[in-house]
Amino acid sequence: MSELGFQGENLKKEKMQTRVYNLLQREISNGSFPDGKLPSETKLAQMLGVSRATIGVTLAFMEREGMVVRRHGSATYVNKYYKDIKAQITDGVGVYDLIQKCGYEPSLKWSRIEKLQQNQISKYITRRLQLEEDSRVICIRRLFCADGNPAVYVEEYIPTESLKESFDESALPETIYKLAELYCKSPIEFTIVDIVPCTPEDEISNYFGFEDKKGILLSEETHLNNRSEPIVFSKVYTYDKYIRYQALRIRC
Repeated sequence: MSELGFQGENLKKEKMQTRVYNLLQREISNGSFPDGKLPSETKLAQMLGVSRATIGVTLAFMEREGMVVRRHGSATYVNKYYKDIKAQITDGVGVYDLIQKCGYEPSLKWSRIEKLQQNQISKYITRRLQLEEDSRVICIRRLFCADGNPAVYVEEYIPTESLKESFDESALPETIYKLAELYCKSPIEFTIVDIVPCTPEDEISNYFGFEDKKGILLSEETHLNNRSEPIVFSKVYTYDKYIRYQALRIRC
């Protein structure tokens, strides 16, 4: 396996870029650049004790996120509107963090677990999870609140073959990401999301306390491991009174 000897070095560089990203993000949040202008790449490299290449890659990533604006041949500036963005559609965060980012106090109103056979779930979910015939699935249903008000209802479908034997129904973490780290055989590495408006069924409308039919945002999420294998499928119903997704478009 000598041809893979470069991997350790690349991993170290990746971790260094993550540390630099976190440092710069913190300084931007703290208002350390009151005029909005960051030091030059050379100066930042000296200040942080890293290579200029590491700074360049990190700033390029921050630009794609919309955190900074780079004017080639001039300088790098903080995007002053970035702080107003609360919940980016690309954020890989759980419901608790999502509610918190939108400025509310998160809480869990109730949680229920069902054990289902494949014929008890839709063909759509079966296909998204790539289930084999006669597969069994755990369905976790939860209602989350923002400042005590129903805000997000979640259904999470997990094939039992994805779970460790240590799965504990009485000690579920508040987010699917933490749950996967604790109880799934492999953690979630990335998520494919489809977002569609929908009119929820009466049962779900009742969870939110809707007296009349109201539109709500439905996020259908397939969570995959590092081998691109689906390990969880989530249906996330979000009341837009509390949660609104935003996106930054960067001109190419």
